[in-house]
Amino acid sequence: MAWRLAGYPLVCFAIAFTYHARRRLGKRNGTYPHFIDLLLTLTITTDMLGNTLDLYNSIGWWDDLMHLTLSIPWVSVIGLALRAYYPRLSRLNTAALTFGFGAVTHILWELAEYISFVPNNAIESQSAYRDTMGDLTLSLIGSLVGAVLIATVLWEVGRKHSIIEP
Repeated sequence: MAWRLAGYPLVCFAIAFTYHARRRLGKRNGTYPHFIDLLLTLTITTDMLGNTLDLYNSIGWWDDLMHLTLSIPWVSVIGLALRAYYPRLSRLNTAALTFGFGAVTHILWELAEYISFVPNNAIESQSAYRDTMGDLTLSLIGSLVGAVLIATVLWEVGRKHSIIEP
């Protein structure tokens, strides 16, 4: 939890920092990407709130719900950024890169959770494999949904929400 307290605020400020740093450097800027910033902050804040209220431990299905639902805005941030910065990418390539980002980041997340919780905890080690496989499956489903949303419903939104003008 301590690394989340340190890292999460930095992630929440990543969009604002990038936008304003580029502006100070004299790079051309589009309008501020409020929707991208909202999706990123929503993901981080929801996870932090769930941990703060101990929902991951007190509600049996909370972890599964979060892996499924928070994957959607998480990958949508990247999909919208890809759409804004690389407008010539096809819908299929944008969706594939968005999905791939979700797969890689969720695998890394589960590895970090395993290293943090399992090696020195006999109770966690009994169910770690099943929990990890379920988390990865739900995260991949959410990532797929997010990638499809980017390539369909949110396709034009991504074009309008760049941090820089193409």
